[in-house]
Amino acid sequence: MNGPGQKSRARALFVFAHPDDETILCGGAMARLATEGAEVSVLTCTLGEEGEVIEPSLRELAADRADQLGGWRIAELRSALDRLGGDSGLPAISQHWLGGPGKWRDSGMVAGRNTHPRAFVAGDFGEQARAVAKTIRETRPHVVATHDPGGGYGHRDHVHANRVVVEAVKLAAAEAHRELGPSWQVARLYWATIARSTWLRAVEGLNGQEVPEGFHVVDPEVAKPWQDDEITTAVDIGAFRGAKLAALAAHATQITVHPELAAFALSNKALTPVPGEEHFVLAQEHRVLAQQHRASAAPRDGAREDCLLAGLDLG
Repeated sequence: MNGPGQKSRARALFVFAHPDDETILCGGAMARLATEGAEVSVLTCTLGEEGEVIEPSLRELAADRADQLGGWRIAELRSALDRLGGDSGLPAISQHWLGGPGKWRDSGMVAGRNTHPRAFVAGDFGEQARAVAKTIRETRPHVVATHDPGGGYGHRDHVHANRVVVEAVKLAAAEAHRELGPSWQVARLYWATIARSTWLRAVEGLNGQEVPEGFHVVDPEVAKPWQDDEITTAVDIGAFRGAKLAALAAHATQITVHPELAAFALSNKALTPVPGEEHFVLAQEHRVLAQQHRASAAPRDGAREDCLLAGLDLG
């Protein structure tokens, strides 16, 4: 508890569709916040059951075989978060599952392919938004970060998660649904993304290095980076890039890490760089002192902030 005159401990919640999304997009920022003393929580919407298994010894876990991948990925995610916020003396990062583990299922990337009755994109939108709002009210984060509206490269679960989180932030702040706990107003809502110039420069840097046999450098047009002048927050993760690479390696069914290149690859064998910055777009901000809500596409002074919590009064 905080005594009289003491500031509250900063709190951040990261909401993503599948295990590994959190590390790919925000692993460095989470590790930095944790080591700086913030309470960091991750809410994952599905178990990632439809992921392709790249580890030969584990391929029987896949959805088209034993269909046990989701359970395995629970342990992978916990291991990844421990490497970001538990190992080397860093504070632990807490983990939550939307509606409980396995409530909603990975929908798969291709529309129409997955007709599973628990598919995330086919779930009850209101129920899902209330479930996110419940976690927001329980964890009481000052900031929330999630997928951008386009879902990064367009995965339909990413797009759906963005819509659910936007609605949940509104629900959490309202006086309705008292069964979800006391209302809570999130100070800032962010989209996790990457600046176009940073992305192109990082891919170009990979192209100048020797690539391991069987791998190739990612096509820079696959990602959908945001324009540089749209980025509102650039978090320096240089000191935490090693932790991020280690956390990526914990998602072993999905990711191959090449630490010597500061890069990783999914099942497509496309090497993807891990830059020294992670970028965010401020989508909504609630002025805590003035009690005014506004939407913003840029910081107040037009310059990028260097922390998701920059300038917030946590008193």
